[in-house]
Amino acid sequence: MNLAVLQLKGGVGKTPLSFSLAKDLGLKWQSNDDSVVPQFYKDGKILDKCIFEPNTMYDFGGFASAGVLEILKHCSIVIVPITSNPNSIKKAASTISQIKPLGCKTLGLITDVSSQKELEETVAMIKAANIACTKFLILKSSKIFENAMTTGLSFLELYNESNLSKRQYQSFIDMYQKVVNYIKDNK
Repeated sequence: MNLAVLQLKGGVGKTPLSFSLAKDLGLKWQSNDDSVVPQFYKDGKILDKCIFEPNTMYDFGGFASAGVLEILKHCSIVIVPITSNPNSIKKAASTISQIKPLGCKTLGLITDVSSQKELEETVAMIKAANIACTKFLILKSSKIFENAMTTGLSFLELYNESNLSKRQYQSFIDMYQKVVNYIKDNK
């Protein structure tokens, strides 16, 4: 199984998400963007030009690097994180329109949501931008994104650290598990 997390906008949670999914699904990890992930994930690589390898999660910072579109053709699902930021929505629309001709399954992942009102406003902006994905899921705002990058632990590993972390991350992990299950069901 090959997966990619792609968004032209930075700061939407691509790297902690791609790293956590790679680790939790037993995949290798590659990125064309600078990252600390290879410092704590032995199956992680930073390459100027990513190469196709089976069972790999790709974290793409954009289309500028050579070979990105070719690799996307081999991905079961391309995950596009989207925040409530209008620029994120604009960049997501551009990202999805560029990969649509490839015929990839796209998972629009609404991230960093902190309230029902914010979610409703984000969904309205996504609809207004005519963003069409195979599926949309949600990941609420959580310190777990930052903690994954500072500890080198995946979202599930952080959740399973202690009873306190289970209580702290429970609602986030319920949402994240839907993402993991969707990927497993559509590989």
